[in-house]
Amino acid sequence: RIQKIINKGFKAETRHQYLKELFLKYKKLSRSQVVEILNVSPLTAANSLQSLCDSGFIVNRMPSKSTKSHYYEIKD
Repeated sequence: RIQKIINKGFKAETRHQYLKELFLKYKKLSRSQVVEILNVSPLTAANSLQSLCDSGFIVNRMPSKSTKSHYYEIKD
């Protein structure tokens, strides 16, 4: 019970850790995949992905101008 209460206060941190684990396993993901996997809003997914980009863990790849082609990849 206490652990559940403590985890509620750190949702973003928990989400970022889970995302890191996903990227370590799958190497690249799109924002729409993150939305589905985490069951969060597109804005929340974008913010989490941007945070991981800012930390240098992943990079945003844009193969074309279409936003549907964009994906995020673990940084080598």
